[in-house]
Amino acid sequence: MSADLKDLALDLTWSWEPRITRLFEVLDPELWRETGQNPIALLNRLGDEGMAAAVERPEVAAALDAARTAIREHRDRMPPFLDARAPLVVGYFSLEFGLVECLPIYAGGLGILAGDHLKASSDLGLPLVGVGLLYRNGFGRQRIDEERWAGCRSSCSTPISTTTRPTSGPSATASTRRSPTAACAKRSCSASAECARCGPWASKPPSST
Repeated sequence: MSADLKDLALDLTWSWEPRITRLFEVLDPELWRETGQNPIALLNRLGDEGMAAAVERPEVAAALDAARTAIREHRDRMPPFLDARAPLVVGYFSLEFGLVECLPIYAGGLGILAGDHLKASSDLGLPLVGVGLLYRNGFGRQRIDEERWAGCRSSCSTPISTTTRPTSGPSATASTRRSPTAACAKRSCSASAECARCGPWASKPPSST
C-alpha cells in the first residue's frame, strides 16, 4: 500500500486529477492542509505505520481504488503523438516552471505558462523535457498584513519534501566565490513530459542579509 501511495505522490498527475487529489486529502485532512497540500510531505509525516492504519479506513480504501483507476487510465491512454516514436526529445529550458504550488520553482505568470506547456505536451504525448533550476532560497510568498501593506515571506525549498526524485544521470561541481557547489539533477514527471532541475547545494548555505 505504501509503495502505491508513494508512486501516486511522485507522479504530478495528482495535481490535476481530482480522484488522486481526493486520496491524499482523505488520508489526513488536517495534515494535508498543514503540509500545504504536498503529498510527499504528507506521507513522510504519516510514516509507514500511519499509512497502513489510514488505508484500513473504508473511505481511504475506496479513494485508493479510485486513484489507482485514475492513474492507470492516464498511463494507458494513447495521445496523438505517442506513436511517433521520435528518436530525440525536446529540451524546454526555463528559469521557472509553475507545475504545482507545493513545488516552489516559479514566481509569476511566465512560470505558470511554462508549466502549462509541460502539461499540454504530456496530454499530446510529445517527447518534451523541461530543464530548470530547483531553488533552495529566494522564493517568497506574498502576504498582506492587518494594515493592508504588502510583504513577502521567504521560504526554503527542501528537496526531500518536494515532488521530485533523483535522476540516474551524472552530477557536477562548480566553484563559486563562496564555496564549491555540487549540482545534482532531480526530476518530477507525468506521463511523457518530465521536468528536470539542477539544484545547487552549497556546502554551507550563504547567510541572509
